[in-house]
Parts: sequence; C-alpha cells; structure tokens
Amino acid sequence: MYCLAIEPHSIEDFEKVLNYTFQNRALALEALTHASYSNEHRDVDYDNERLEFLGDAVLGMVVSTRLLEQYPEEPEGVLSRYKAVLVSERGLHFIASEIDLGVFLYIGHGELLSGGRTKTSLLANAVESIIAAVFLDGGFDAATALVERLMGTRFERASDLAYGTDHKTRLQEWVQATDGRRTPTYQILADAGPDHEKEFEAAVLIAEDIVARGRGSSKKEAEQQAAKIALGMLTETQNA
Repeated sequence: MYCLAIEPHSIEDFEKVLNYTFQNRALALEALTHASYSNEHRDVDYDNERLEFLGDAVLGMVVSTRLLEQYPEEPEGVLSRYKAVLVSERGLHFIASEIDLGVFLYIGHGELLSGGRTKTSLLANAVESIIAAVFLDGGFDAATALVERLMGTRFERASDLAYGTDHKTRLQEWVQATDGRRTPTYQILADAGPDHEKEFEAAVLIAEDIVARGRGSSKKEAEQQAAKIALGMLTETQNA
C-alpha cells in the first residue's frame, strides 16, 4: 500500500537514518524535494534535479575507487560490470528501500497519489541527490563514508550481484580482457545415467587446451561449473 502522508518525516530523523548531520540543512531539504512538489508550491523555487546530476558523478567516483581497492586483480571489463550493477536504478532503489527514504521526500500531491514514495526511478534519483548534498556539505570524504554505509556489503558481493551464477559470461570477459584474441569454448565430454537422472561432464577450452572440467545435471549446468572452476584457477595463477 502506498504511503499517502503529505508531510514527510523530519530532517532530524533523516539525519539519524543517514548517520550524518548537515551543517547546511537547506542542502538536505533540496535533496529531498521532488520537482512535482516545487511545481505545486509557488514558494518553493528548488528541487533535487541539479543535485541528482552531481550525485551521479560523485557516486561513480566513489564506487570506482572502492572497486579498484576491493578487486585489484579484476580487469576493466569486470569492474565496469560490477559498477554498473551497484549504481543502477535497481541497485539505488534497493538502498532507498532499506532506509525507507520515501517517507522523507517532499512530493507533489499528484505524484503522491501515483505511488511516488515507492517509485523506483524517483527513489533512485533521490539517493544520488542526497549523496551530492553530503558532498557539498561535508566534502568528498563525507560522501565516501556515506556511500560506504549505504552500500553495506554490496561491494563484497559485487560479483554475485553482477553475474549471479553466470560464470561463463564472467570467464569470457576475463579472458578477453587479458588476451583479446582468445575466447573460451565448451565441449560435452560425457553423459551418464538414466534420462531422468543424467549427469553431464563439460570441459572449457582456451586456445584448444582444456582448462577445467565441470559436472552437472544438464549441459548448461556442467558448462557453468567448468567456467567457475576455470575462472578460479586462472585468477589464482595471475595472483600467484
């Protein structure tokens, strides 16, 4: 059910949720004000769209820096995929939902009736605006600390968030980043068991050499397992 309360929660409560106290609360107010609210209130001559523009850049810088530190062995293509999932609209909406951001937003009545306090794009944009407000109020270190708090363990889980169980895609990106001339290929080596309980064995090859083998209840599962094992072996060898 949509929250139809017209008045948002207080800035003081918002600061407690962020674990950040604004020196200039006007920045916080601007970050929490949607354009629909200023359109309906003639005495309000600001909204959070300009801050959203800045926040997108600040967020990108913080996340990129953090990923470089967290994953020193990963190539650019993999890091880009990690970053994309972390700063995506869906990712930012997840963060907004975790801190119940919607209850703090100033939203116009029409937008409110259409579920503005839970709307994915609106909440994601507001997260970027808040990051910009903290950046302007407290500097880059304050913005970095905020992003770290909001992201929580998502940096550590970036691989799972970006790829899930799609180890084949990650292996392909890793191999092509280290040697663009090569692409992993797969072969089904064997299958055994009755039709309803078959087990397949797959091999992943790079430059016609078998790198790893995997097993699974389907050809696709066996290939994914082989890719997962190969990726672990290759990254371990690179870091040795």
